[in-house]
Parts: sequence; C-alpha cells; structure tokens
Amino acid sequence: MNTYTESIGSDKFNCQYDNAIRESLIIDVITKSSLELYQHCYIKTGSQLYLEDISDFNSSRLKLLARTNYLPLKQFLFRMHMSEDNLCPICDSGESEDLEHFLLGCTSLEQTRSKFFTLFASFNNRNVSFLELSPRAQVLFLVGDIGYAFNDEIGSFNDVYGRMYLLELFRLRHIMVEPK
Repeated sequence: MNTYTESIGSDKFNCQYDNAIRESLIIDVITKSSLELYQHCYIKTGSQLYLEDISDFNSSRLKLLARTNYLPLKQFLFRMHMSEDNLCPICDSGESEDLEHFLLGCTSLEQTRSKFFTLFASFNNRNVSFLELSPRAQVLFLVGDIGYAFNDEIGSFNDVYGRMYLLELFRLRHIMVEPK
C-alpha cells in the first residue's frame, strides 16, 4: 500500500481521504485476495508502462488480469461458480488450472514454454538465472515488474516478452479448449 501512496503522492492521498476512510481503503486492498499477487508484482513506482501500451492491448489486458487473479482460467471460473471444476482442460493432468500451472506446469504448453524460457534464460543470465528461480519468482518475472528490481533493461525485457508469452499461451489455450 505504501507503494500505491508513493505512486500518486502521499500528500495527495492524505488530502483526498481522511484517516478513517484511508485506513478502511488500506484494509480493503490488503485483504482482497485477488490483489495478493498484484501487491508482489508492483515493483516499479509510478505509472505501469504496460497499461500505457495501446499498440498491444490484448497482451496488456492479459497481464493485468493475471496480476489481479482474474485471468479466466478454470480456477477463477470455478471460484466464480462458472465452471463445475477447476481442473486443467488442456493437459488432463488432474491439476488445478491456476496461474502457476498455466504459466509453468501445463505439459500441453511445454513447447511454447521451452521457446520462451530459453529466451528468458539467455537474456537474464547476466544478473539472475531465470530457470533456477522458484516457481513463485518465475511467475513474478512473467507477469510482474520484478525485473525492474535489477535494472530497467531487465524490467522492460521481462515486461515485453512476458506479455508475448501470456498472449501466446492464451491463444493456444483458446484453440485447445474451444469446441470444434
């Protein structure tokens, strides 16, 4: 939450909200489960550049949905009572189709994952070994701003190629899941 107030200016935030309303807003944001991942994604203060990229609206939209836990995967659809189960419809592994499974574990998406992960590993090897990161950290690199914690070049690279990766996976998911 401090990052949020810094990004808009704490004076402006304090003027806009009195203490009681501000405390209530902070509690709402902190306790909202859909924003749990977003709180960890937001590293770079100020505007979120991917949201300003109107030339690539679809991938920017997917990144925002992934970061806020609203990407329409089976886990989300099940939570919203829009699906009878949360199981991955692509690989039939019996695993829940959550963001981590979709980005890192679904065997049906392995070929695309391998192509992109080779790219991530070759670019990031100067500062961080992408393939040796924990699954949670890999998700944060793919949909978050964690690359900016190293430098702007890594942050920009991970932003652009992370969005491309999301777009390609979601395109493939759509082809595999949609009834013929």
